[in-house]
Amino acid sequence: MGSLEAFYCTIPQTTTVAAIDNSTEELNYDQVFVRDIVPRALAFLMNGEAAIVKNFLMKTLRLQSWEKKIDQFKSGEGVMPASLKCFMTLLKNSETIVADFGECAIGRVTPVDSGFWWIIMFRAYTKSTGDTSLAELPEFQKGTHLIPTLCLSEGFDTFATLLRAAGCSVIDPRMGAYGYPIEKQDLFFMALRCALLLLKQDEGRKFADRIIKRLHALSYHVSSYFWLDMKHLNDIHRAKTEEYSHTVVNKFNVLPDSLPNRVFDFMPSRGGYFIGNVSPA
Repeated sequence: MGSLEAFYCTIPQTTTVAAIDNSTEELNYDQVFVRDIVPRALAFLMNGEAAIVKNFLMKTLRLQSWEKKIDQFKSGEGVMPASLKCFMTLLKNSETIVADFGECAIGRVTPVDSGFWWIIMFRAYTKSTGDTSLAELPEFQKGTHLIPTLCLSEGFDTFATLLRAAGCSVIDPRMGAYGYPIEKQDLFFMALRCALLLLKQDEGRKFADRIIKRLHALSYHVSSYFWLDMKHLNDIHRAKTEEYSHTVVNKFNVLPDSLPNRVFDFMPSRGGYFIGNVSPA
């Protein structure tokens, strides 16, 4: 059984009611999403079927080198496909893989998280099996290097967190996914940690140092600004707005009136929560 075939065989066991509704045709349900593969990959590893995960890693890595062009714009070299589909040719007894890098997705969603999940899956494979032969291959070193390079490149960022632009997630936009959602920062942090363990340190010391610096900055930012307890809540409620200075308390210009009263009732007297998103106002 091939790697894609094995993953396809697990889909009917984990589909939702919507996925098996035959009254309407849902084209995206016949796709294998890289994100959704990860829990199945972990199950295969725990079941001693590491060869399936290895084959999937190899096949998806080859897809990374495909030209990713939507309209007249070419995406970054390190972008991984959001999903892929396997077409079987009975006459030739072969399979053809067609990848989607966002050009077919609903709303043309950019697969921002696919590369992160791929690195995490790669690290899970090497950790579970002890097989480091893949990580030693030049093509895997290059592929693992290209993914964080997309996120560590210099730009207009002010903070260490990763911006999720509108349309970069399949999550309902009404869920407030735009900005800097904490689940994206967690995924980014984990992928950087895994990449640091997979990349050869002696050949890319400067790049490893960039990852380490970003990890430290990201950890500080999340623990400082995403953590909310009663003290922080009171500080925000009393904070001034529209201030211009490097010493302001309300750095994100959060409007106190935007905080509903039920938040105070919900907040425990001891402890607190990591909030879901931090962005201006």
